[in-house]
Amino acid sequence: MYANFVTTYQHTSSTDVSKKTLPEIRRINQSLTEKWMTVASGRTKREEAEREIEVIFSSPACLTASFLKKREHGETNSIDVDLQMARDTFEKLTKKEWISYTITEYLRNKLLKALPCCSPHQEALSVFLLLPQCPVMHVPKNWRDLVIPFAEAVYKMSDRSLGLLKQCWASLQESSLNTLVQMLKIAIVGQVSFWTETEQSIYNVKALLRMMKEVHKVNKANCQLPENAFNINELPDLLHICVERIRMINRDNNLVLTEKRVWEFLVIFRDFPFVFNLLHKIKLWKYFHMKMLQTNRFPPGENEVPQLLPFVLRVRRSHLTEDALRQLSQAEVTDLWKTLEIEFSKEIYSMGRGVKSEFFYCIFEEMTKTEYGMFIYPEGGSSMWFPVSPKLEKKRYFLFGMLCGLSFYNLNVANLPFPLALFKKLLGQKPSLEDLKELSPLLGKNLQEVLNYEADDIGECFDLYFSQHWDESDVDLIPNGSSILVDQTNKKDFVSKYVDYIFNTSVKAVYEEFQRGFYKVCDMELLRLFQPEELMAAMVGNTDYDWKQFEKNSKYGPGYHNQGESHPTILMFWEAFHKLTLDEKKKFLFFLTGTDRQPVRGLQEMGIIFRCPETFSETDCPRSLVCHNILDLPKYSTMERVEEALQVAINSNRGFVTTKVTQ
Repeated sequence: MYANFVTTYQHTSSTDVSKKTLPEIRRINQSLTEKWMTVASGRTKREEAEREIEVIFSSPACLTASFLKKREHGETNSIDVDLQMARDTFEKLTKKEWISYTITEYLRNKLLKALPCCSPHQEALSVFLLLPQCPVMHVPKNWRDLVIPFAEAVYKMSDRSLGLLKQCWASLQESSLNTLVQMLKIAIVGQVSFWTETEQSIYNVKALLRMMKEVHKVNKANCQLPENAFNINELPDLLHICVERIRMINRDNNLVLTEKRVWEFLVIFRDFPFVFNLLHKIKLWKYFHMKMLQTNRFPPGENEVPQLLPFVLRVRRSHLTEDALRQLSQAEVTDLWKTLEIEFSKEIYSMGRGVKSEFFYCIFEEMTKTEYGMFIYPEGGSSMWFPVSPKLEKKRYFLFGMLCGLSFYNLNVANLPFPLALFKKLLGQKPSLEDLKELSPLLGKNLQEVLNYEADDIGECFDLYFSQHWDESDVDLIPNGSSILVDQTNKKDFVSKYVDYIFNTSVKAVYEEFQRGFYKVCDMELLRLFQPEELMAAMVGNTDYDWKQFEKNSKYGPGYHNQGESHPTILMFWEAFHKLTLDEKKKFLFFLTGTDRQPVRGLQEMGIIFRCPETFSETDCPRSLVCHNILDLPKYSTMERVEEALQVAINSNRGFVTTKVTQ
């Protein structure tokens, strides 16, 4: 048996001990690798090779010693081992099936049980960097025997050891970190694929997810990998299969108990949102909200969950904001969590998304106008923020927050021209100078120049004091700030306080009302599924329009299905459409769908369903069914008529004008 070199070092305090007295540690080298790769099938040679593999792949110290970097005197390496050499060696060795099998056996039975979970020495922890580079750790069938014990060892680490390991992860090259992430993803897929309703399954998946969370934290701080590298795209389908399996196993129990077990299963993943992409996060978020509603309305013990009635807002188009805010102020929380339906007075009543889209479009358009007085637009730009001295009562901001929450809860996208700072604040994160550059580009640029200026005459050059002018008001950033000059020693504090004043101090009262309204609809803890950029994308939608893809996604119904895209009218339609300006195309999108915003997935899945009713003639105008993206398009025979019809659609795109039938 060979001594652990790290342990030997730890327990040898005397510097007089000769190196010759320390046992030589066995390690992989090129000659040994070639020997194993060329071993004949003879029993003696194979047994000798297996014993050598056993020694090295049973000992964390031997494996680490095999790939230690050469270190010059006084040199410190953030990573003590050569991971590229290790990866190349492991890949070469595991091409031989018998070697791959032998390595797997000794990792499972010996090395993984001897991992140094509490070592204070970084070198000893290098084995945690080496193992993910070995192909056997990525074989799907090995997730239970190899990867879960590995993740358990990380989970059991002392705080000091985990801190050292995370420092090593932060120094990894992109390829090495990605290899670690892929190993964990394969294991998570394996565990969920073979899910059983046992404590062991729960323990296993949590160990894997917790390790992935630690890696994700490191990556978030250092930006080695893109965020989507942590997404497990197979997971939503696997979770769906597991949910159906749980329901089948518990089919003899009452519905409420069965759904409780489904909830207990899915809630495991709530604390690890990074494994989901944005679309899947939105679905998971919606599911958790619906379960909260059912729990509040129908306590455990009932045998089934009744169908919930929708929450209906009845509004007059001429008094849209007034009617909507009045009803929202009277609504219960559980009403807000129901499916929203909008009824425009004296217009068609529809349960489709188009009516809701138009409602939110119109009310946000009204309330975010400069003339309405709720928000300011610094530098006359496109981003809005809360005013320092609001002209409207604070309750109006509370109700606006409810409207924003209601829009998001109903998966609507709306033109809410807030900067990213708002979505950071909703998620408890601090806005930065970069956010101020988005809200007020010129001011942000000037503050950046202050930070970049290195000369001692900064005070004379900029003539800045700890006071500021914002939204037509002057204020000291610190007591007596107007007499304290900004210099090299305090410029960072000045910029920090400037940013904090704009995003926090100056708008504290009205922002808190907005946030309170938003949280009344959208549970604060569930929102932590999202990153600020994701929450912004989900609420505001996508403005990167791909009109060619929009055309490709189109379908052809009655009147056009025989010729489809080759029908003369369709050919003229698309030729005329692509000649429109961006603003005109967005207006047509509103005519078709009730909003000029794209959902998160953009136009990748959005298209027109063309129809031509038999009653239509060339003198008729096009008609849209916004709830279904249907365009009833007459069979026009000339380009002039097509262009004219498009202009009519673009310029008369408001309202569901057919009168509702009365009983």
